[in-house]
Amino acid sequence: MDLDDELRRLFTAQDDRLDVPVRADAEQVIVAGARRVRRRRIAAMTASGAAAVVAIVVGGIVLVGGRPDAMPPAISSPAVTPSGTTTTTSALSTPSSPPSVPGTGSATQEQTGGAPTNEPGSSASVVVPPPKVNFTVVGPYGVGALRLGQSFEDAKATGQLRFGDELVYPPCTAYRMIVDGREIGFAYISLPESGNQVELLTGYDGARTPEGAAPGWTAKQVAAVYPAFDAAAAAATGYGSVAVPGNPDAAYQFWFETDGTMSGFNLRRDGQPCDPT
Repeated sequence: MDLDDELRRLFTAQDDRLDVPVRADAEQVIVAGARRVRRRRIAAMTASGAAAVVAIVVGGIVLVGGRPDAMPPAISSPAVTPSGTTTTTSALSTPSSPPSVPGTGSATQEQTGGAPTNEPGSSASVVVPPPKVNFTVVGPYGVGALRLGQSFEDAKATGQLRFGDELVYPPCTAYRMIVDGREIGFAYISLPESGNQVELLTGYDGARTPEGAAPGWTAKQVAAVYPAFDAAAAAATGYGSVAVPGNPDAAYQFWFETDGTMSGFNLRRDGQPCDPT
């Protein structure tokens, strides 16, 4: 009998030689064993996952710069906008410029100090400041060495009178007045029978009062310097006068052109006989 026939006979025999006794708790033993196997597998998987996480963290530290306290690089995460589109924002992103603060915008005219202007409909009357000129001062008593009330002989000695082309306006004679080699007006000297003294000094281009009034000024500008001066009357008549500050015995008389600007002025003694107008 060969081996094949012997095995077939053993498995088909109806006897108790192949019977395997079964334990009464065989089912519980098998279930408990299966649970132990499953717990071992779960423990092994958990350990391997933790090791992988540690490896990733360590690798990130090395990439950042090798410092233990270095932060890992930011990871962009998608964000969904209300319209449904997806955008990507960085967790460590910084603004390219500081946020604006109310009240710190670009400079306006208020911050740069622009010239003030009158609001439309304003009733304020603005007088434009007159220019300051480096002219010869006439007043309050005279100009240079010439003085009001000075005798004709003393006036000639000053060297400020030019002779040969004087103009006679009885009862006075007008001499061209020279200061620093420049003619600035006329000196009126009364005739011998009328006093024979300096009565009036006239200033034109190159002359100004001590307060700065000079040819080219308007009547309003003169009134701004001399409050007692009547600018309206001067504008209507073409001339006006005012007392001389610092000399109670003299007055200024200003002449104005049709365009409203001053053409000249006089420094004159009160009660003098000359009338250059």
